[in-house]
Amino acid sequence: ERISKPAVGIEQAIYPVAEALKADLFLALLRNNTIGNVICFTRTKHRSNRLAEVLTRAGIPNARMHGNRSQAQRTDALAGFKSGEIRVLV
Repeated sequence: ERISKPAVGIEQAIYPVAEALKADLFLALLRNNTIGNVICFTRTKHRSNRLAEVLTRAGIPNARMHGNRSQAQRTDALAGFKSGEIRVLV
């Protein structure tokens, strides 16, 4: 059986934390440069929007990619992430 692994150069991490502390932990990891550029998965579009708002208020360049975004918005978000202009892709 083949063992699943992330692509070369990609690091995955899990931080078990209470729901109320998730945003604070994420901001602390970003501010301490513990993590660099990030693709962050959320369960819902609403949570994606909320996280993007928190990141924006904290001054962290981010973009959302979900089904309610236009194709142009999603393409721009991905291009910004690839270029390094956007640090967090939600």
